[in-house]
Amino acid sequence: MPASRDFFDEVTRRTTQGQTVAMATIVRTRGSTPREVGAKMLVRPEGSIVGTVGGGCGEADVWRAALTVMDSLEPMTVAIDLTEPLDMNSQGVCGGILDVFVEPWTGTSPVDVHRPLGTPELSERIVAALDEKRAIAVVTVVESRGDGVPLVGTHVLVNEDGTPEE
Repeated sequence: MPASRDFFDEVTRRTTQGQTVAMATIVRTRGSTPREVGAKMLVRPEGSIVGTVGGGCGEADVWRAALTVMDSLEPMTVAIDLTEPLDMNSQGVCGGILDVFVEPWTGTSPVDVHRPLGTPELSERIVAALDEKRAIAVVTVVESRGDGVPLVGTHVLVNEDGTPEE
């Protein structure tokens, strides 16, 4: 299930207040996983969350990474391996692997940061599209080879007809 209007309202509210939050998005799965590609979790500055990327120890790893991302403003991808053998100590192993991209969204623009960040303006545009019931996709660069062009964390909103939103 895609993130809801309420989810992006929370992103907008927090970033407009000058807070930095971390958005975690499942970007790849292999095998059986508790959530699908596109599932999101928001980690607030005080550590509370909205949404889920699957729960359990894997989600705890993502939560810890989100705290680091909020501090460093550096996005990262967390690999969650749920393929451990079942034994008496296992807790709900699904048998798959998921990659979760964790990125900072902030209402402040630190001078020393020279990379794309999620912003209140972007989340407001997403909320507006949801309010208007317009189909859009949020495309985020999660990996870049070579010279880093486009930069990891770059966002593009794409309309239903495949054109980038202006």
